[in-house]
Amino acid sequence: MDQQTDIRFDLLDPKYRADPYPVYDRLREGGPVRQLAAGLWVITGHAEAREALEHPDFAHWTRTDPASAPEGTDFEAVSARWFALVHPGRKTGFRRALLALMGGEALERIGTGLHEHAGVLLDRAVTDGGMDVIADYARPLTQAVAADMMGLDAAEAAGFADAMQAASGSALSGFVQSTTVEADPVGEWIAAQIARCMRNPGHDMISLLLAAASRGDCDARDLPAFCRLLIFAATDNMTNFIGNATFSLLAQPDAMAHIAQAGVDDHAIAELLRHDSPVQALPLTALREARVTGVTVEPGETALVLIGAANHDPAVFAEPSRIAFDRIGAATLSFGSGALSCLGARMARRIGALTLALLFSRLPAMRCDTGTVHWQAGMPMLRGLECLPVKL
Repeated sequence: MDQQTDIRFDLLDPKYRADPYPVYDRLREGGPVRQLAAGLWVITGHAEAREALEHPDFAHWTRTDPASAPEGTDFEAVSARWFALVHPGRKTGFRRALLALMGGEALERIGTGLHEHAGVLLDRAVTDGGMDVIADYARPLTQAVAADMMGLDAAEAAGFADAMQAASGSALSGFVQSTTVEADPVGEWIAAQIARCMRNPGHDMISLLLAAASRGDCDARDLPAFCRLLIFAATDNMTNFIGNATFSLLAQPDAMAHIAQAGVDDHAIAELLRHDSPVQALPLTALREARVTGVTVEPGETALVLIGAANHDPAVFAEPSRIAFDRIGAATLSFGSGALSCLGARMARRIGALTLALLFSRLPAMRCDTGTVHWQAGMPMLRGLECLPVKL
């Protein structure tokens, strides 16, 4: 396999942001695991990506033992501590409680609320003759899910929506180092909610984090940042998936017609996630010498698992650029694998299926002008649209 390559690979390049898949194809020519630079490996093969994600000698984000608490409050350091908290090997009470909070009762309650809320938003779109799928549909619905998970009443949910609006819709605005803002409305809102839950704890996401800190499962100083990550997963990531899936379906009329007629089940959600994942890459760090398909990654080196490339591995997925709801075999890696699997995968599938089914059954003839579509530029590992205007 090639040890070096002269392929320019910039996660923030506008051309890559608009369409990363040709870049993945070029990277894949040098083998499923290849070295881009000293200390940096990229993984494009599906089997190899899964092997790395499940490998005990790799950890996500952190450059030390995953049970340690690295210094710093930036996104990378906080993410390392978060993954340490929810790692299944630690068997913390928080992991079990969070999974229970996202269980069957919550799914039914959230599903009912989303159905009603989506109906109002879609009625408005019909009246207006169109909408922005991101700002007018996906974002309000996913923020409603986050509000439910935090146990907010109507007034508190409205305050949360205002804070997110002031932060341009992203929970990480004012937190990620590459984001420059003068104020941090989401951070201020989270601080007020933590104080509220300290006074009157309930059965909600923030109260679970407070309980985890009181048990010593995590540092109380991390609670505001952990709240951000959970809100981000429920809002930004889900909004990106709804937007990506909608854009993909609009570009492939046969697949769109299938959804409009047959609805959206778990198999359809898996295929749409595979086709254009909101998570495109996961950086892993070797804690010890780690071997992936015969390649040795030394301690401290980074293996960048390109989820988007693995999901388009032609050795596993025939015609990977085509949406095919009859695919069988290998699973998408969009929710990770092994210890690095997404805790909220079950809820994400349910929300994605419901929001997309309602959208395409109500607006089966919607269309978009691809020239008005813009991809986000701020988060290099993620993929999502800034806007997706459609007309009826």
